[in-house]
Amino acid sequence: MQTYVCKCGRTFNKSSKAETTGYVLDNYSPQHECYGCPYIVKERDWITKEVTKIECRATPQITYHSRCKIGTESKDHKACYLFSLDLVFVKRVLNFVNSLDGAERHDHTIPDEWRAADFGQINSYDCFGLGIFPLFFQKNRKGTEARRAVKERFFYPNGYRKGTTEEIEKGIIMQRIEIAKENARKEQKEMGKIDFTALKNNKKAVEESVPDNVPTELAESYSNVWGGTEKITDIEVSRLKPYKDGTQPYKINPEKVSQIAASATDIGIITPLRVRAVGNVYEVICGHHRLEAAKSIGQLTVPCIIKDYSDDEVFRILSESNIQREKTLPSEYGKIFAKYMELRNDDETTAKEIAKKFNVSKKTMYRYLDVTKLINELQEMTDTGVINFGAVEYIAKLDTDVQNALFQALSKAKVKLSVALAKRVRSLCDSSDELIDVEDIVDILTNKEKPNEACTSDEPTEAENIECTPTGKENDNDIYSAIRARYNIDYSDNEIEKLITELFDKHFKSVSP
Repeated sequence: MQTYVCKCGRTFNKSSKAETTGYVLDNYSPQHECYGCPYIVKERDWITKEVTKIECRATPQITYHSRCKIGTESKDHKACYLFSLDLVFVKRVLNFVNSLDGAERHDHTIPDEWRAADFGQINSYDCFGLGIFPLFFQKNRKGTEARRAVKERFFYPNGYRKGTTEEIEKGIIMQRIEIAKENARKEQKEMGKIDFTALKNNKKAVEESVPDNVPTELAESYSNVWGGTEKITDIEVSRLKPYKDGTQPYKINPEKVSQIAASATDIGIITPLRVRAVGNVYEVICGHHRLEAAKSIGQLTVPCIIKDYSDDEVFRILSESNIQREKTLPSEYGKIFAKYMELRNDDETTAKEIAKKFNVSKKTMYRYLDVTKLINELQEMTDTGVINFGAVEYIAKLDTDVQNALFQALSKAKVKLSVALAKRVRSLCDSSDELIDVEDIVDILTNKEKPNEACTSDEPTEAENIECTPTGKENDNDIYSAIRARYNIDYSDNEIEKLITELFDKHFKSVSP
């Protein structure tokens, strides 16, 4: 009997000597312990395409540290591969490859469904159970330059992923498996609450949940990596009508429409609307702002996903989407701005154009771009507010090892990274010749460093002075956060403080005798 290990660490015995094998998941349902695992393999009938078997692929041992097989010699045209289970990292690598002139193909992507062959064992690279992603480069000078660029950007000379370890990646994978499983079960649970009367009358169950209602920002970033499997259809704008009902729980935000239109002018509406058929037209359930933006720029068709939503489902979708986040996440803005920067040649002109298009300052735009320089875990912390947006500029240039240490330190200390704390971390890195470790950063986050070492700013603001004192509290940051939320602005703490000072000066000048 051979013992095999699944991606989640679960083991089972099987009378086989194969390097990789499948563990069939019988009675696969929300009650199954593996339900929702993102690495499930579905085998389909090659004619009917019906699912015939669902299984986990397992190996006698498993590795988690991402690695690659990429030759960098000028005439080394052997096949290149990326081995990884961290799909956020995989997407970053594949997107980078697609952007290179020396790529043979520019459509590298993560498969919609896994095949058994997508996971395997490569003994020569000590690779066990990782996802296998082929990379295609041209067999010429451009291809050689592209291979070198990918290797240098993401991997050490020995082929292992930069800035992480076996244990760190294992923790990431385990966390994402649990998120995916919890997400799947929550979606199934929500389905059970939908329109029971209609379900009984129609004698059918809702077969899938509504993917617009993701419970956490971290889960949302995960879902963005995997994408959906629904069929997308282009529908004429003239055949689309907004959802209308006496209990309609949504409102159109003109500013949001203008913002979407500004982007769509260049690249079109690319995120599908969700609609249902009503006679000869389609009623928009999710995507009202995108529809209005399409109309404003004269786009004739928009991508849509058609689904048979019940009235109760529609109301729930609109109600829940109305209370979810109202603005784009910092990491998403960063990706949008980065894409715009790629489309133009003059960086300075580009910065001014983009800032004006999205009604933000050039400084703010560069802050969003700084978010893309963070490792994925820190980007997620920025999206969820663990890292103050104004703090990003101080940590964006830290090398990957220090960023990983910062992520672990924030997770361990369970505190938010304010602007002042970010400055202290940056100051420590700039002043130290040695590698900064997790405990060094934890000491800063928990205020254990000496007071005269903590206050590094030559002319600290009042808020920073409060934070630099051993007994100080970060209440100012709570006030700044409340101001940002109330007025829907993305100013840093310092910018808000400066504005408050100017307003007070103006006020007291006007009332003084």
